[in-house]
Amino acid sequence: MSMVLFVAGAFFLLSAMAAFACTNLASLNLSESSGAPGTTIDVTGSAFSTGDSVQPVQIHWGGADGEVLTEVSPDSTGAFETSVTIPEDAEAGFNVLVATQMQEGDDGELSPAYGTPARASFTIGAVNDPAEIANTGGQAAATTPDTGSSTGLIALTAVLALAGIGLFGAGLGLFVRETRRRSVEQPAAVRDR
Repeated sequence: MSMVLFVAGAFFLLSAMAAFACTNLASLNLSESSGAPGTTIDVTGSAFSTGDSVQPVQIHWGGADGEVLTEVSPDSTGAFETSVTIPEDAEAGFNVLVATQMQEGDDGELSPAYGTPARASFTIGAVNDPAEIANTGGQAAATTPDTGSSTGLIALTAVLALAGIGLFGAGLGLFVRETRRRSVEQPAAVRDR
């Protein structure tokens, strides 16, 4: 009985994971990934909801509750193209544009449309730009030199991948050895007559 419950639970869990993995999530793409305040960039989106019960897509600066830069209605395929201007008061560093869309439910309540919000990053100013450091009197308060942590993470990933491949190979070798050992023909048993 417990084995049946285990198999049923595993089947349900795997089905739910597969269903979630096959869903379309909205995406947001920018024509430029960096620039200065006041820069106008092109924004494209895809896989947004369409229909009578959905509201236009809102492009926010700085987060889902940030300043609304524009509103746009997706076409029948859920895609859109528009332009936005980065706010003049935008601070230097890494920022985010967020596309939200609300949908009216059967009860009349508004909730986020399926697959939203979508995000895209935008950098104000150049990170580690020598001109920016010179303007601060040599103090790089907002920018720091590369510490190499990215390289360390890549090296760690490579080592773990090699270890995994090695363990897989060792397990496969043991499996083949055991299979061959068991397949050695046993002497035929003498039958009683």
